[in-house]
Order: sequence, then structure tokens, then C-alpha cells
Amino acid sequence: MESSYQAVIASVDRVRSAQLALALLNIDGELALGGRIWRFHFHSGAGAGADPYRVCQALYSCSRAAVPQGTWVTMDGARDLAYVVRHLNGGALPPDRHRFLHLCNVFFPNLYDLKVLAEWSTAEDMEPPLFDAGAPSSLFARFLALARKRQLDLMVGYNAFLSGLGAADDPRLVTYKRWRAELLERKRRVREMLRQNGHDEAYLQKTRCYLLV
Repeated sequence: MESSYQAVIASVDRVRSAQLALALLNIDGELALGGRIWRFHFHSGAGAGADPYRVCQALYSCSRAAVPQGTWVTMDGARDLAYVVRHLNGGALPPDRHRFLHLCNVFFPNLYDLKVLAEWSTAEDMEPPLFDAGAPSSLFARFLALARKRQLDLMVGYNAFLSGLGAADDPRLVTYKRWRAELLERKRRVREMLRQNGHDEAYLQKTRCYLLV
């Protein structure tokens, strides 16, 4: 895996032009914000293209502000994420795989690589979550189907894997994410109970930060 990461570094460092696309979707897979997909073209030539550092920083800041608990989904995306992390990290990638995966977890705390989920299996010979899903679009559709069934909590243990590089989650982070998922579910139930008792959205928003049950 370490040699695979060195290959990623070599590949990303050679990039002189790139296209970065970002789409925001709701839980049903529908494009948000009027169906927009943002495409940014970068080029290293003087006066050509956008500044990757500024654009990556802006995208990261806007996405975290707009969807702070959102999920990042990629498909065989180690090099794609490495390109973004490179600019978020001041223009350089960490020299070793472990530190790179740590940064991935910092920048993208809810990260799924569809290729990993399509290939993953257990010692008990269970089918992987996206077993036999076909094309990338089908993989994404299957992923959304799992999300709609509220099964993402079952996938916490596979969260933040990148194909060819392994797991960005360590046991401490997996434990934290499971605890956080349980906490969010308790908050949701309390909010639902308050709503059924006649409280309006303004009241729910006011009490949102106090729902520590």
C-alpha cells in the first residue's frame, strides 16, 4: 500500500492540467441548487486557468458550511482526492500514506469510495454492500438506496477507505463515528417527539443545540 501511495504522489505531482467537478445531491440522488454541476479547469501555465489552491479552498469551505454533515462519495478516487488534499495542504502531499489518510479523514470525515464498497467482503463471506452493481452510475444508485434505508450506520466500519490505499479510519475514529451516529439518532427521536407534541420548527431550531440525550 505504501508503494501504491508513492505512485499516487508521482501521478498527482505530474499533473499540469485538471478538471474538478462538484455536484451536491440530496438523499434521493437528485441534484440540489437547481441541478447545477460545477466544473473547474486548472492549468499550470502563466495566466491560464484557475488557481487550484484558491478554488479547492473555496469549494471545501463552501461545502462544509452548506452541508456540514454531508457525505463525500467518489469512485476509485484516491488520485482525485490526492489532488484536492494537495492544495488544501498548502500545495504538497504528505510523504507517507498514513499521514495522507489522516488528512483525508480531517477534510472528508464522511467519505465513501464506491469501488471499495463494490469489492469489500468479510471473513464470513458476506456479500459486499454494493455487490454486482455494474456501472459507476449503478453503484451510486445502490449507495443511495442503502442510505434511504438508513443503513449507513452499518457502513461506519468501512468509512474512509480508498481503493488501493486502505482505511483512513483507525479504531478510535470508528468508535467515535459509531457513537456520533447513535447520538444523532437519539436527537432525531427527541425532535420527532417534540414535533408530535405540537412544537413548531422555530422551537425545534431553538432547542437544537440542547438536545444532548
